[in-house]
Amino acid sequence: MYLRAGLPNNDPNRLTNDTVKTLNRVFKQAPRFGKLEIGKQMEIIKLAISMKENAINLLIKEVIDSSRV
Repeated sequence: MYLRAGLPNNDPNRLTNDTVKTLNRVFKQAPRFGKLEIGKQMEIIKLAISMKENAINLLIKEVIDSSRV
């Protein structure tokens, strides 16, 4: 995560402000995060980093599923 945060501003792999805000919100609202095993913490962080892409894919799937009716 620190490596991605330190990338140049124009690098597409750099952490965005939205991702940082999302992670901070998770850390604040779920204080038990720090007590999770490192592997589980990494899973959650990876989900947060790709959250926008995951949300878009979920919405596309919902449109496709709904249009089959």
